[in-house]
Amino acid sequence: MGLVDLLAAEPDFLAKNGVLWWMGSSGTFEPALTKAACASDVAAITNLNGSCEFALFAVSCPCRPEEFHLAQGYVLIEVVDDEGRPVASGRTGRIVVTHQRGAAMDGRACRLGGTQILRRASGDAATFLTQPCNCGQTSARLRDIHRQG
Repeated sequence: MGLVDLLAAEPDFLAKNGVLWWMGSSGTFEPALTKAACASDVAAITNLNGSCEFALFAVSCPCRPEEFHLAQGYVLIEVVDDEGRPVASGRTGRIVVTHQRGAAMDGRACRLGGTQILRRASGDAATFLTQPCNCGQTSARLRDIHRQG
């Protein structure tokens, strides 16, 4: 049973059970669910996006739970067009993730033991956003994440 079904059967579930933090994974929180959570005094809504292959690569915005701030660093997340070129802000494309494997830092130098650069499509598409966010975070964001057909 999903949260939508649970709240349809028991609308006061969140408030009755004192839910203060709602955390989800990889699905977009529908506006009606976000509104229901806020009406039930849920203090924080966090949604994580990632995959088994790449781990966590985006975290929902505290101001806009339907948007995800990119967690750049150990991986590079891009939204690309059909030719593999990065799309402009406000455009939709395929999510691809690139990361490096095989490098190790020992405090003195980077030891490379068969370093691999892996770039893989996640199977999802999204709208890429770079304009400043109201929450104050400066990372690029993804919106309207959905499986590619």
